[in-house]
Amino acid sequence: MLSKDKFFNLPNILSLSRAVLMPVLFYLVFNITEANFKALFVVVYIVAGLTDSLDGYIARRYDICTDLGSNLDSYADILYYLGSAVFVYVLAKQALIDNIYFFIFTIAMFIMEIVISTLKFEKPLFIHTVLSKFSGFMVFVTVIVAVFTEIRVLLSVTILLYGLSFIENIVIFYKYGEVSPDTKGLLFIRSAD
Repeated sequence: MLSKDKFFNLPNILSLSRAVLMPVLFYLVFNITEANFKALFVVVYIVAGLTDSLDGYIARRYDICTDLGSNLDSYADILYYLGSAVFVYVLAKQALIDNIYFFIFTIAMFIMEIVISTLKFEKPLFIHTVLSKFSGFMVFVTVIVAVFTEIRVLLSVTILLYGLSFIENIVIFYKYGEVSPDTKGLLFIRSAD
């Protein structure tokens, strides 16, 4: 049986471990030309990415969801995905430069999502929609592929998907107000009307 402690439970530990792994990943990516750091970066990045999938799944499966856990997951996600943008810059600078307008658009949508949810609900609200989860998976794949090969087109698709997911969240905030972080998406809410 998993602990249902509000802080020391497996999902919270997984979320925290994702945040703790970020400095390790930064060190590895900035030293990626060193022997074995490329493989080590990929392994640590995959482990961090798996914590992103497992924390919420375990929390829901074993009924140990907490507000603290949801917040830890959201903030660890922010660190992981903003860190991933830096990793893409280090690994595939030209691909990011070639997609700079899409990237700026997506960052603007992310900032708008935070500002709008904070103004509307007095706290930043992050929704884990199907589109945002898929976009996160695409970021995960993009960073790993960037270690080995050119990613210009893959990066374009990934950035645009993330931009669309932020737009979806903004529309959900305006149309439906404060919703569960586990809301599956705009189309799923509409079908429930």
